[in-house]
Amino acid sequence: MAVTFPLTEKIDVNGPQRHPLYAALTAAPDAGGDAGDVQWNSEKFLLIPEGAIAARFHNTVSEAIVHTCRTIGLDRVCLSGGTFQNMKLLHRVVPALRAAGFTIYLHERVPPNDGGLALGQAAVAVSMKTL
Repeated sequence: MAVTFPLTEKIDVNGPQRHPLYAALTAAPDAGGDAGDVQWNSEKFLLIPEGAIAARFHNTVSEAIVHTCRTIGLDRVCLSGGTFQNMKLLHRVVPALRAAGFTIYLHERVPPNDGGLALGQAAVAVSMKTL
């Protein structure tokens, strides 16, 4: 595939200098009804072959999480890890899971990222020392 533009070019995705591609992508709502500015630095757009926006990344991941939990047959779901520091994703997944009847567990006292992992590793180390 021949690239006819600088592949590493920095472009604006929001604001008055928004790149024309992002102007088009953010103007049209996806299948979930989302449109508007890019909200997160990893926001992705899924396009069908005809060029229409099928979904934004967060809608797709949220739907996949609910589908997977149903398929596995869970009734309780723990949302953890750095992925769930992404508030846009978390705010889509939690209501979708609740609407589907799942009980949801979230972090309250320990961060869901490496800080929580380090605390868990320390707890295992302490328990192994006392054995």
